[in-house]
Amino acid sequence: MATRKDNSPSLSTQSGQSGREPRLGGEAAYHVSAIEGLASKDWQVRARSAEQLGVLQKEVALPYLAQLLQDANGRVREAAMNSLIKFGEPAVPHLIDVLRLGQPKQVRTARFALIRMGGAAVPGLVQAFRTGNDFLRPRIVHVLAGIRHPQSVAFLIELLGNTNGKIRDAACDALHDLGHRHAVPALVQALDDTDPNRRHNVIELLGVFQYEPVVPALIQRLREPYKDVQEAITTLARIGTSEAIDELTELLWHEVDAYREAAARGLGLARAESALSMLCFLAESDASHTVRGAAIGAVAAMGSAEALSRLEEIVHRKGAAEFHPQIIQILGMFFNHPSVIPILLEIARDPAHSENAMSTLSCAIGPSEEWDVTLRALAVQNLITAADDDDVRIRGYAVQALMYLPDALAIPVLIRRLSDSSSIADHPFRYYFTIDGPGNTLICEDAADALESIGTPEALAALEKFRRENG
Repeated sequence: MATRKDNSPSLSTQSGQSGREPRLGGEAAYHVSAIEGLASKDWQVRARSAEQLGVLQKEVALPYLAQLLQDANGRVREAAMNSLIKFGEPAVPHLIDVLRLGQPKQVRTARFALIRMGGAAVPGLVQAFRTGNDFLRPRIVHVLAGIRHPQSVAFLIELLGNTNGKIRDAACDALHDLGHRHAVPALVQALDDTDPNRRHNVIELLGVFQYEPVVPALIQRLREPYKDVQEAITTLARIGTSEAIDELTELLWHEVDAYREAAARGLGLARAESALSMLCFLAESDASHTVRGAAIGAVAAMGSAEALSRLEEIVHRKGAAEFHPQIIQILGMFFNHPSVIPILLEIARDPAHSENAMSTLSCAIGPSEEWDVTLRALAVQNLITAADDDDVRIRGYAVQALMYLPDALAIPVLIRRLSDSSSIADHPFRYYFTIDGPGNTLICEDAADALESIGTPEALAALEKFRRENG
């Protein structure tokens, strides 16, 4: 058996050549010959030797089997892995060494072996996490995510309070991967943990699992001043039962600004149409700037035709300009609904936000091929109305949009715009639709292009007539 100077095992990495079988004899000689067989040039001999060592259960073979996980032959690696699994707990430190030092393929094999061991691997993994470094710890959490065992779940819940945010996030992901049946009972038991980080993550995970039985406990949590308010509200919104929504709606009347703000955000997350009127009321009249902003964001986040119609009314009212950036950002989530068009055009009246509003509008028109006839007609009608607006920028933007949403209904307004020599410097739609060239500078030029895009005999005849009459 070949060894390195540091006495660590040295094995063949040849994928397949001839070699001799290990010698047979008494048990001691048998396991020695099996270890020698691991260095054979014949992959079949290496694989059989690895299997034999799994049967013999001699711990002296463990480092050799662990190194065999880097063998060039997949059947050999599988045999070594299966034998390490048979050893159980004594093999765990060797597999953790592979997690720490191995190449990606070895690490995947070691992770799979540790998961197959189940609960037997957990004590060693926990000890390695406590003594390991920041490179090893996430890999251990990744392994624990696959072990459906009470000890594994308990340790992952402990990690929800870790001082390292990346570890807390990894533990959250791991518990999510373990699934409802394995994670939720332990999470419920940890609801009253004394560590705030752990408690907050527990509450949020119960929301991710949409565990309805926790709703009464979370409602009670809201009765306790400033304890887990944000997390409880977010989880109630994710669960979204009528009881949860009713509680969040009631919180919109709370005397504390932070409660009203959090409740508004939660109702937006839940897209609770039943609270729409109350949210619109807060958006227009609440004394708190942050509450008004949260309410406006909630109305926009609902994304329904009714909610967007109410949002359009809010945008037209005085005092909404400070929330324009927030509205633009949220409306970017609803590209598939043309009701965003009049809202964005109204915001575009504000020079400070017109570019962002029109960039979002260009994205709204981009997937218009997916709209049905009714939605497309609504979008076109909104743009036709805007193309006659007194504000030159709104007229210009509407005509530009009609270039990329061609429709015969727009022919009359585009004919009127052929006489519009107003200049508009920016052309935000060009960026989305990746059009080369310097582009137009006059509204009449865009109107001519829009008529050509429509391409019907009526549109082309009107354009030709205008050009003939106006030189």
